[in-house]
Amino acid sequence: MDSDLINVYLVEWLARERGNEVRARAAREALAHALRPAQQPLRVHLSSGVRKIGRLLLAQVHRGADQRRCIAHMRQTPASR
Repeated sequence: MDSDLINVYLVEWLARERGNEVRARAAREALAHALRPAQQPLRVHLSSGVRKIGRLLLAQVHRGADQRRCIAHMRQTPASR
C-alpha cells in the first residue's frame, strides 16, 4: 500500500517537473522570438530591388549621356596645340 502512494506521489512530482520544463522552454522561445528583428514583407524587398535596378539603369544612361556630351564638346572646340 505504501508503495502505491509513493508511486502516485512520484508520478505527480514528475508531471509537475515536466510541466515546469515545458513552461520554461516556452518562455525562452518567446523571449528569443521577441528579440528577433521583425521580418519585412515581400513587397518591401521587391520595391527595394526595383529601386536599386532603376538607379543602376539611370546611372548607366547618365554615364552614356556624359560621354556623348563630352565627345560632342570635343568635336566642337578646335584643338589648341
